[in-house]
Amino acid sequence: MSVAQPPPDKPLLQVKALRKRFGGNVALAGIDFELFPGEMLGLIGPNGAGKSTTFNALNGQLQVDAGVVELSGQNLLGLSPQAIWALGVGRTFQVAQTFASMTSLENVQMALLSAKSQLFQGFGTVQALHTQEAQALLEQVGLGERSDQGASTLAYGDVKRLELAMALASRPRLLLMDEPTAGMSACERLGLMGLIRKLVKQPQGPLHQGLSVLFTEHSMDVVFGFADRIMVLSQGQIIAQGSPQAVAQNPLVQKTYLGASFQYPTVQPEPSPP
Repeated sequence: MSVAQPPPDKPLLQVKALRKRFGGNVALAGIDFELFPGEMLGLIGPNGAGKSTTFNALNGQLQVDAGVVELSGQNLLGLSPQAIWALGVGRTFQVAQTFASMTSLENVQMALLSAKSQLFQGFGTVQALHTQEAQALLEQVGLGERSDQGASTLAYGDVKRLELAMALASRPRLLLMDEPTAGMSACERLGLMGLIRKLVKQPQGPLHQGLSVLFTEHSMDVVFGFADRIMVLSQGQIIAQGSPQAVAQNPLVQKTYLGASFQYPTVQPEPSPP
């Protein structure tokens, strides 16, 4: 189970008064929050709360009506998803985005080529580029022995690990993860989130130098077991944020989302990657 640590003084991500309407529907009603270096922030709330709108606004897929979004003091609003990605914001999706016809190694090589602006190489050349770096990324997520295996033949939990390796290819400072464990078994969920937490809390790996994560999840064992802090959205407003323990005990959160009978999850020791 995660133990919240005091955050550094300066946030990596700062969001102020973020607003978005879709016609008469207020999706975001002026939300404010911060994410600090080396932190895992969980975003939860009922369907329609504004979670997807928040994610899409942060990585440039959606233009908001008003507000401030800064990464290390640099404004992100108005930038394209590609420009935001180049500044160090990565993203994974509820449905894993991989190339099914390629091997695990080739998938990561393609991600590295994109990160290095080399996508217009011929494929024969592509297969020879960044092999060692791609292999190291696969090792980092526990897929080193599956580098030659086709992505279409991987177990779903391994596909999610492969997507993570591809996201790490650009060495992001901030990783946005939209339901990273959707469709996974309980064991797979704990294994993947344990790996992500290790990458965040022990950034001595050869291919990244520090990582912060904002993630949304419906599996409460994942949220309360691995988040340093939790933020709760309802009807486009943040109704609570704080430590997992404080959020679990918040009467408004229980009434709005968790239910009065909510039991704080007990997370077993995180499995090591195979």
